[in-house]
Amino acid sequence: PTRRSSDLSGSGNDANNKDFQAGVWDPASGSVRTFPIRWDMFCNGMVILSSGRPLVLGGTLKYDDFLGEPRTAVFDPTTETFTDAAQMNGGRWYPTGTVLGNGSVLVVSGLTNTSSTVNTSVQIWVSGNWTPAGTIFAGVPLYPRQHLLPDGQVFECGANRDSKMFDPATNTWFEVATTNFTANRDYGTSVLLPLTQANGFKPRVMILGGANPATNTTEIIDLSVSQPLWVNGPTMAHARIQLNATILPNGKVLVSGGSAND
Repeated sequence: PTRRSSDLSGSGNDANNKDFQAGVWDPASGSVRTFPIRWDMFCNGMVILSSGRPLVLGGTLKYDDFLGEPRTAVFDPTTETFTDAAQMNGGRWYPTGTVLGNGSVLVVSGLTNTSSTVNTSVQIWVSGNWTPAGTIFAGVPLYPRQHLLPDGQVFECGANRDSKMFDPATNTWFEVATTNFTANRDYGTSVLLPLTQANGFKPRVMILGGANPATNTTEIIDLSVSQPLWVNGPTMAHARIQLNATILPNGKVLVSGGSAND
């Protein structure tokens, strides 16, 4: 199959820019094709559905103070077009989407479309429609970092120190462990380390960097044990915020980008 990468700029963090665009990069030819989009998808959450189509969640409804878009859209890579999907129950600016084991999509957090406060509702996208799934935990950050585990639960690990778990079967949250780093890891990142037969498919999550000034520390948690705890991992060569962590085919984690200060 042809492999391409899609990108959304929307307004590009410019309140005066009304020329909302997205683009598709073809690595085989090196070409980038851009096309207009109908609303500002900047600062959205995005997931890749089991069909391979990206689902865009929210975006920027208003600048200063920021308000979130309640709209969603599905991108068709064959026609390179967006189709509006069912709206969420409110705006979401900086939300997080997580694809669950059955192909449905969990969405949490993001600023609402009525005030610069966090949308406290949890919703699950099933067969093109949004269903209520309880209420978010107190103190949830924007863009919370979440990972689907082999047992179907969703682990949330930042930027807040008190890591949480969400059970889609009961729509409930519970606390798991508190990080060793004594501040929130704002603009840090995290990865679910490779699940392999050699390690018994034990889910382990690594968090990296964050804070301001940034930290070079990392932490790892083994979620297969009865009482998980964060343990200090190896330090990075540089302190980083807004960094990328990419799992390579050999299981190593490549860290790139970011800066030392916000």
